[in-house]
Amino acid sequence: MEHAAIDVYNTLAERRRRTVGKGELLVLIPRCLSKQALDGVLAIAGRYEVPVFVATRGSSRGGSSASAAPARSSRWRANGT
Repeated sequence: MEHAAIDVYNTLAERRRRTVGKGELLVLIPRCLSKQALDGVLAIAGRYEVPVFVATRGSSRGGSSASAAPARSSRWRANGT
């Protein structure tokens, strides 16, 4: 039940058969991922040259706001190298 919405969305997306062009996709991941999970995401993103950002929670004068920071790895960096 936890992933029911994701399963429905994935099914709908697969039925659309839309391809994604270079520069159209961004992976946004939570900062709470384990190192193993993060390395897996970065490996896949690196294979397809997709930028990965870690969602962080920052604060500003007006209150808290969501922000994103590029993910870093020894195997892959946000610029794909």
